[in-house]
Amino acid sequence: MSLSLSSTAEELRSAFFSLHNRKDIARLLDIDVSKLTYYLYGMPESQNYTVFTIRKNLGGVREISAPITPLKIIQRKLNQVLQSVYKPKMVVHSYIKGEKRSILTNAKSHVNKKLLLNIDLKDFFPSINFGRVQGLFLRPPNNLNKDISNTLAKICCYNKALPQGAPTSPVVSNMICARMDSQLSKLARDSDCTYTRYADDITFSCENDSFLESIAAIHDGKLELGGKLTEVISNNGFDINYDKVKLRTNFERQVVTGVTTNLFPNVRREFIRKIRAMLHAWEKYGLDSAQAEFLTKYDKKQLGTFKNRPSFQAVVKGKIDYLGMIRGKDNPIYLHFRQKLRELAPELVKRPETPFEFLTRTSRSSPVRSVVSTVLSTKSDISRLLFEVDPGLESKRQGAWQTFHGMGSDRLSQASLSMREVIRLLLYKLAPDDMIKAAPWYNKPTDTKSDVIRKMRVRYCLSGCSTSVSHSTLDYVESLARFIDETYTQLSKEVHSDKSSDISMVKAFLESGDIIILIILLNKKV
Repeated sequence: MSLSLSSTAEELRSAFFSLHNRKDIARLLDIDVSKLTYYLYGMPESQNYTVFTIRKNLGGVREISAPITPLKIIQRKLNQVLQSVYKPKMVVHSYIKGEKRSILTNAKSHVNKKLLLNIDLKDFFPSINFGRVQGLFLRPPNNLNKDISNTLAKICCYNKALPQGAPTSPVVSNMICARMDSQLSKLARDSDCTYTRYADDITFSCENDSFLESIAAIHDGKLELGGKLTEVISNNGFDINYDKVKLRTNFERQVVTGVTTNLFPNVRREFIRKIRAMLHAWEKYGLDSAQAEFLTKYDKKQLGTFKNRPSFQAVVKGKIDYLGMIRGKDNPIYLHFRQKLRELAPELVKRPETPFEFLTRTSRSSPVRSVVSTVLSTKSDISRLLFEVDPGLESKRQGAWQTFHGMGSDRLSQASLSMREVIRLLLYKLAPDDMIKAAPWYNKPTDTKSDVIRKMRVRYCLSGCSTSVSHSTLDYVESLARFIDETYTQLSKEVHSDKSSDISMVKAFLESGDIIILIILLNKKV
């Protein structure tokens, strides 16, 4: 039995709608029909799952039903098939394979709204019973026969309901909710508001001072959901968890799937403080002590049994990655935490691609020629942008260029220093003080802004620029800046000793060394 299906999405979709009997299902899922029958009907259902509980963040416990490995493989392959069949609506942000939808995209739909209404569906997965799943496959648009629908529902269900922990449950729940999503979307449009759903979390928001009565209203100081809204949810087989229904104005903290949405997607301050405290404990007391304290707190918070507790390092990295996802990869606090993590555990942070690795990978010509070609093709853009920042910078750049042009090797050092000065002044103008002070290498109170920038740590200077720079570009710029510092001297020696086979190329590279940073920063060529 293979671990996954190699067919394309279109092939899987076509095969799904051509199912007629159990043998067709076995063929589609690449498993012997006798094995499929054994796991579905030969084994006691209780032996197909391991059941345990975990504690919810806001109290109570959640039951997890994890399938045994053979059944999990079958479910994973059926999930591939169903993902190819299911056509997600734009308002759905959970469990969508191949599309960049997440809690963040869900939250972005409700940023900077006057009113926010959060609704939670009670017992979401358990409320989707065997009959509803079987009916999903029987009814349009699937229109499968009863035997096929029964077998597929048998694969997906445990104890006559969708189990939380099975690979098929998320996509099946989305398919079940498709009609409700259409109806609530229409209700939202008619009520001049926005609707999204992430699993069992339903959110409405509007830019008006109040929702229409069809959505929600305040009567005698109490929140009451609109009759049309509750009717749609009830008619689709779901119950509302009224304990989790919240209406928040823009004067309160508005939260959508854990993300603050008042002005922009954000995390709570306590989350950042926790990351800072964990990094501090790791640095000051060592990994073992920090790990021991973490496991003690983790054991108090969690119920159930896990074969492998998450390591302290993995939790720290996960929190930092989450911060980067919500606030953006160019956020200075994220960059500061990521740099600190790199210092504590370099193996956890991906090494930036070196300049020569990048140039070799992206160009058939030699690395040096690739750099020079890029510089020459964009020199006019650099001149214009430098002039917009400060006319004096472009004058200095032209002076450095003229120093190179037609001069001997004895002037290379002077020209290199001139070009470095151009970059230093540019960064000085672009990088705000708070961005510089956020950098982990800013550890001397006596350092002036010029002192810090002179260290050529470009990554943190870029964080304050109005130009949006991608995370991979920041990694490359940091690597390139370090490389330039290390190679200036060596290349100068080659020119002075006349060992270079192409002195003009080396001269051009010396000129382009720091200019390439401007190309990346201002024209985003990488």
